[in-house]
Amino acid sequence: MSRTRDRGYSIKPLPKRRRLVKDIGWMSRTRHSMKGLVEADITEARSLIRRLRRETGRQLSFTAFLVATAARAVAKNPEVNACHTRGGRIAYFEKVNVLAMVEVVNTDGMRIPIGHLIPAAEELQPTRIEEIFEEYRRSYNEASETRMLDAVTSLPPLLRRALFGQMPKNPRFVQKTMGTIVVSAVGMFLPHHAAWAVGQSNHTISIWVGSTVERICRIRGELVPRTFGCISIDIDHDIIDGAPAARFTASLVEMIENASVLRAGETVRP
Repeated sequence: MSRTRDRGYSIKPLPKRRRLVKDIGWMSRTRHSMKGLVEADITEARSLIRRLRRETGRQLSFTAFLVATAARAVAKNPEVNACHTRGGRIAYFEKVNVLAMVEVVNTDGMRIPIGHLIPAAEELQPTRIEEIFEEYRRSYNEASETRMLDAVTSLPPLLRRALFGQMPKNPRFVQKTMGTIVVSAVGMFLPHHAAWAVGQSNHTISIWVGSTVERICRIRGELVPRTFGCISIDIDHDIIDGAPAARFTASLVEMIENASVLRAGETVRP
């Protein structure tokens, strides 16, 4: 270590979880996707989230709101709730299982984002999803899925990638472990700039929320300030055609802007 410090740098081991990020990039190298960047008016959603916190004292994150909303948008457009299978076929799922990126604290005290599956998310209220997040954060270091990930990341690269390469084509694995959609509200720290997050994924649908920006909009003849979220959407074009992708995106943006899952009387299944 001292010799490398004399040279102006130090060397540390690559964290095991970074191996998973590298593997995701390796697996997605042959994937053909459609990417879209949209701005969605989140003024109403943020207002209702703040009001719920104030009136009930319950915590509710934008991520939980987005997971519930995205799941309902997928349920409304069931043709996008699908994955590949072996033999060149496509499996369509009845429930919408969403992988949500949740920030946890590991045994070393490091904050790291980890995907946690929310089964049948279209049937859950955002407050229940937030409770699931909190339960996962508290139990993360003792959870069986954490031990499984630790074991997988300890495998040699060739064995890991041989294993991972088959998983997205196994409908049972997709349903039980990764879901068809991943949601991440990365919240990029650029408060005065429109910034989108565009990443790599092996999910049929990936949704990333970047920064928020203030806009002046004309509503009913008046100029009013509104807050917009910069949302990136990645859709597997090998599974979904352009028209269903556009219908899903339109449903998602409409539901985000109406904040329908936060309103009284909102139906569980769209």
